[in-house]
Amino acid sequence: MEIKTYGDSCLSEASDKVKEFDCNLKKTIEDMKKTLRSQEGIGLAAPQVGINLRIFIMDVNYGKKNVKRKLQEFINPVIIDESNEDVLSPEGCLSLPGISECVYRSSSIVLKYQDENGCEHISDFDEILSKCAQHEIGHLNGELFIDKLPKNKRMLLGSKLSDIRKGNG
Repeated sequence: MEIKTYGDSCLSEASDKVKEFDCNLKKTIEDMKKTLRSQEGIGLAAPQVGINLRIFIMDVNYGKKNVKRKLQEFINPVIIDESNEDVLSPEGCLSLPGISECVYRSSSIVLKYQDENGCEHISDFDEILSKCAQHEIGHLNGELFIDKLPKNKRMLLGSKLSDIRKGNG
């Protein structure tokens, strides 16, 4: 699958809820997992590959030593609780190559979601997995992490964003 980059309209649209849990959905998820495995990211949202559905995948073993990478799907995710503590840390994005900026995210979240069979789950995430899940949910809402930056910081990224939009990123 092709990673869509800044300027592609699919990255600024809110995604539709998944209603059909069928073989097409499973194929989409498997293709997304193959795409993420070929990249150096820890998460990938469906809009980043041009699919307008509320799906993201994430490496839930990221950062664990001597543990195999485990890409898990999150369908129709909803943050049902989050900590009051925000943490400032750097973020990057496969759709914004070469850009890394610090943004605030909740230090921990409780996420309700469905798996590829439509079964509902609730999981707690903290640290980098909390940040990643919030980042990917942003994509599902048509938002990029740079949208969280102060206006003056975004303005400083103008030429880099322009290059990405033109395909030179």
